[in-house]
Amino acid sequence: LDLAAGAPGRGIKVGAGPSAIAITPDGAWAYIPNEGDATVTRIELAARNATSRVRVGTWPGAVVISPDGTTAYVTGKDLGIITPISVATGKPARSIRAGKQPYAIAITPDGNTIYAANASSGVVTPIDLTTNAQSTPIKCGTFPCAIAIAPDGRTAYVVNASSATVTPIDIFTRTPGTAIMVGKRPSAIVITLDGKTAYVTNQGDGTVTPIDLRSGTTGIPLSAGKTPRAIALTPGSTMAYATNFSEGTITPIDLITGRRGSPIRTGSGPTAIAISSGS
Repeated sequence: LDLAAGAPGRGIKVGAGPSAIAITPDGAWAYIPNEGDATVTRIELAARNATSRVRVGTWPGAVVISPDGTTAYVTGKDLGIITPISVATGKPARSIRAGKQPYAIAITPDGNTIYAANASSGVVTPIDLTTNAQSTPIKCGTFPCAIAIAPDGRTAYVVNASSATVTPIDIFTRTPGTAIMVGKRPSAIVITLDGKTAYVTNQGDGTVTPIDLRSGTTGIPLSAGKTPRAIALTPGSTMAYATNFSEGTITPIDLITGRRGSPIRTGSGPTAIAISSGS
């Protein structure tokens, strides 16, 4: 999608059931887990060409790139694993245990720890990437489905779909804080680069909830179209783009004015979104 023109480009063929997307820090590669065929598609963004598919565990549902851009980490929800993939070679390494049904993952800014949101057990599992060992799971809300870590690396924020909350977790003490109520059926979260605000999509009421992370309070919900499932911010955090799963569109939201722009048509059921560097 060309954000300046607000127009979609030619679709790029990936695998069956693409479920997430992550872009390397240099903007060169995108990684897309395909739930339907247990693969990850690598896309060379300059050429807009899918170069290869990497075989991983069943039901690969989420992906995150290490801060140094060397490794993509992909969850295998059914097997409770995370598969590291070398960005340089496109080759998978030995899988890492990640708790029961890792639905979403986030990595700390120092690249040392992954936090996996385990949807069916209502916990978040820390994983030390220097040893690939799991630590004691941290209790959060019901059906944790998304997670983001503040830029300063101090706090992880976990979206709990069934309890309609966001749980802050202190990364140093690994203890949960007071849950923050958001909208109906929240599904995704992003945090501004200054670490001051989070935005949570709510599929159940078609809104995005802003959260002041300093006070833990919510602002006025922003209209985001029908069933906003995923969200991404422009690098300057002035615009948000929310995918509308049931409408086959992406809704631009001006975060300065709170106004919703004209929806941009995409393919059916847009599930995930990422914005490349320089956009």
